[in-house]
Amino acid sequence: MLINRRSAFVLGAALLQSNAMSQTVRKLSWDDLISQDPELDFERMLSCWPRLAIGRTRPIGLSTLGCCFLERPDGNVYALDPLLGEFRKVAVSMDDFGRGMNSPEWQQRNLHRDVVAQILERGLTRTPRQVFGFAPHPKFGGGLDASRAITLDPAVWHSISSQSF
Repeated sequence: MLINRRSAFVLGAALLQSNAMSQTVRKLSWDDLISQDPELDFERMLSCWPRLAIGRTRPIGLSTLGCCFLERPDGNVYALDPLLGEFRKVAVSMDDFGRGMNSPEWQQRNLHRDVVAQILERGLTRTPRQVFGFAPHPKFGGGLDASRAITLDPAVWHSISSQSF
C-alpha cells in the first residue's frame, strides 16, 4: 500500500466531502481522482525528469492526470506535475495535505476535478495503473481540453511530458 491508514482516511474523507462542492460536475469517487495501486512504478515516472531535483521521496498517490504526490523525509508533500513540468510543494505535512484535499480550490488546482469529470462523462476509461493524458500536450496549446484526453501508461505520459519542457 502506498499510503498509511491514517493518510487514506484523511484523503478519503476529504474527497467524500468534496463531492458536494459542484452541482454542475458529476460526482467523483476517490478512484476517479487518484490511484494508490501498489504496482505503480513511481521510480520509472520520476526517472523521466532528470533535470528536476526530486531527491528522496515516498509515493503517496498518482492523480488521474498523472501528477505524482510525494512526501519528502522532512514531511513536506510535493507534486511532480507532468502538465506543468514542475516539482512543487503542495503541503507542509501530511495533515496539511489532508486539509488541502478538503479544499475545493486545492482539488481543482492539483487534481483538475472538473476536467476529470468531463473526461469521464465522455466515456473514456482507465485502470488504476493508467492516467489520462492529452494529445497534443497542453503546453502546445488547447489547455486541458477533455475532448483531447487519451488513456496512457503513467511512465509514457511522464516521458512525453518531460520531453515537452
